[in-house]
Amino acid sequence: MHRYRPHADALSAAWRDLSGTLEALLPAPASDKDRTLANANVFLEALGHVVLAWTWLRQALVVNDALPRANGAADEDFYPGNLHACQWFFRCELPRVPPMLALLRTLDDTTFGMAPQWF
Repeated sequence: MHRYRPHADALSAAWRDLSGTLEALLPAPASDKDRTLANANVFLEALGHVVLAWTWLRQALVVNDALPRANGAADEDFYPGNLHACQWFFRCELPRVPPMLALLRTLDDTTFGMAPQWF
């Protein structure tokens, strides 16, 4: 697991940030439901990224264990490809989560400022 410790740490941090954001948002719906839901798509994207990071890390751990027993060229190409995809996700996609969650915690209501006739 030591090879993937930085991934596990990044995933843990993202999960804590997501949980903290949820705790910050939970009291708000009673007082201002529309404002809380104004950026629901951002929440869903952030949650999806955290879940996918967990999935990639879990898969990387399985693949890393299986790599020494690779059976033929197909496995020898497929396994490193999976490990590289995991690396890419943790470097390029998971870092997008904290700014999304920061926006959510502000209860930003910019979406409500747009008038339909401006389209």
